[in-house]
Amino acid sequence: MPRTIACPKCSERFQVQDEQLGTQVACPQCGASLKLPKPPGAAASNPRPESRVSPAPMPPAIPPGNPIAAGRPSRGADSDPVERGRQRYDDYEDDRPRRGRREWDDGPPPERWGTTIVGLKMVFWAVLIMLIFVILIQVFTLIGSRDLQAVLGATAIVGGCSIIIGGIVGFVGMCMCAAAPYKPASRLALSSVLCIAAAILGALVLGFIVAATVAEAGRRNNPGFNNPADVNMLLQAGAVGLVGVIVLGLLMLAAVICWMLFHAAIGTRFQNSGLRAQSIVYLVVYILYAAGSVAAQLLMAGGGGFGNPQQPKLFMLVSMIVSTAMWVWFLVICAITYRSIERGQRVAADDYDRRDGRY
Repeated sequence: MPRTIACPKCSERFQVQDEQLGTQVACPQCGASLKLPKPPGAAASNPRPESRVSPAPMPPAIPPGNPIAAGRPSRGADSDPVERGRQRYDDYEDDRPRRGRREWDDGPPPERWGTTIVGLKMVFWAVLIMLIFVILIQVFTLIGSRDLQAVLGATAIVGGCSIIIGGIVGFVGMCMCAAAPYKPASRLALSSVLCIAAAILGALVLGFIVAATVAEAGRRNNPGFNNPADVNMLLQAGAVGLVGVIVLGLLMLAAVICWMLFHAAIGTRFQNSGLRAQSIVYLVVYILYAAGSVAAQLLMAGGGGFGNPQQPKLFMLVSMIVSTAMWVWFLVICAITYRSIERGQRVAADDYDRRDGRY
């Protein structure tokens, strides 16, 4: 079994075999001769002849009160290079179990996914809280009873605050997921975060532009928007708003695509084919769902609610059920992802300890 020895002259570390213990070797760096210590439990028979070299002079006595006296002797005070090399070798061997996983172990330690796991849990709970209040608000809106108007108002206020807080928590969780030690997953999570940040910033800028244009066109000295210039401003604001909504929708779609590919990358890293397949299937279904929702809204706007007052409520009900199913599926994928990471971390840690001889 190779052992690591430090040269007392140049402090260069090199490896020797067990059969070389008890002999003299030359340092590969400076060429100094070094007598290796005998292996533990070696027989004392047939001792090697001692070298006829006069003993080195004793180091000068350290006066009392010197702080070095109570500690380890310095290199200048130690005049025997063989003893110094043996002491370093013994210190190295004794210190190895306490140091734990370092450069002499077989392979690097398992990757640290703690930040990613915490971020996924934050995203999971934030989306779950937002989903609960969104479902409650939609249910009260569909019922439309006067007795529930106060409940709807209170739920809308609490739900609105919860959605804002949940959105912030979820965004922070996605930022933490971008710290994943696996580079493909980290880049995809960061791309999703950047798309969402761009969409939020674009929504704020777009809302400010549209609101400022409408306020300018509806000033007090021109009620009813009879001025053609003001009507033109309103048309321009509407066109800008329509283009902005399309761009924001594309940004959010890109964010969902990057986020699902992030989960697929995690499935690839931890060899979870089910997670990888679910992420890809969810991505395809989400694109079809988004396209179908836009087409249905355009159809309703162009056809006057399909000619039946009950059709808008039916559309809202179907949309609520489908969107709820998509969000629940999203939560399931998040849960599977961080469970896969935790399981992979445990397996990697067990294999690492087994290689290190801890079992």
